[in-house]
Amino acid sequence: MKKLFIFLITFVVAIDSSAQESNKSLKIDSLQYQLDKLQHDYDFLDCSFQLYQHISDLEIFNSNIKININEIANKYLQNRYNIELYRLDMNYYEQLVESLRLKEVSANFTIAFVLQKIESSTFSKIEIDKLKNTIDKVKLPLSTAKESLNSYKEVLDIYKNWIEKIQSQ
Repeated sequence: MKKLFIFLITFVVAIDSSAQESNKSLKIDSLQYQLDKLQHDYDFLDCSFQLYQHISDLEIFNSNIKININEIANKYLQNRYNIELYRLDMNYYEQLVESLRLKEVSANFTIAFVLQKIESSTFSKIEIDKLKNTIDKVKLPLSTAKESLNSYKEVLDIYKNWIEKIQSQ
């Protein structure tokens, strides 16, 4: 009887130990799943954030160009535009061209990074479509910025010709 009792206690302890190991394994698997899910969500949000940051930056850049074009037009209408202002605006234009070049390089780097993330991550089709749609949204303000800079240059050229005409009279 004593041997049976010891056997039963040993059996119960072994089963309990096995159950605890099984619970630990389930907890580890659950934590690993949660960690993978968090990493996946972080990757998606990081990609989205970086793309939208470029969109916002480029929209502000475009707005500033339009403001400068309007300022030049106002100075012209008030007969306050002269060769010195033209030189300052031309220097500013050249800075804008360089700034846009750097913004374009940065945006293209981010786009390449996001495309690489799409290939290496387990994003769903919906997430991939959203990211690719956002990439297209980055390309639009880039092309708009180039057009705005062209308009800025055209306005500067018009006023340069006007100033030269006035000075030659």
